[in-house]
Amino acid sequence: MERIAIETNICSCAIIVRAEINADEILKSMKAFGEFLIWHNAASATFAGGKKAEFRRDDKFSDKLGEKACKSVVSVLEKHGFVNFVANATEHTKPDERAKFVAYFQKLGMSTEDCNVAWDTAQAKMQANKASEEVKIS
Repeated sequence: MERIAIETNICSCAIIVRAEINADEILKSMKAFGEFLIWHNAASATFAGGKKAEFRRDDKFSDKLGEKACKSVVSVLEKHGFVNFVANATEHTKPDERAKFVAYFQKLGMSTEDCNVAWDTAQAKMQANKASEEVKIS
């Protein structure tokens, strides 16, 4: 493990921390940092240029857009210590509400089957609540 020192502040409190770095946690942190850099910096670079921009955020996927996005990703990530790139772009389709629900609960450790059962249960309860609200309104 590598030992580091961090000196910073929180408002009027000077903070000095000495700690060891856990390599597994650093890899997770760097993955999250890379995702942020792609989401923020590389996306901004891909669509930069204002009215004269080559691409707009609402453009449909094309090979040319994918190529520009990959170049932006590599450019942004290499500034932050990432090396040996393989970047590919394909069309992204946004997941529906069920898929978002399942993905979220899978990250929390639920099985796909349990997630689907939970979704169906939640939907049934929501439908029952809507039906009872409509009866009360009538």
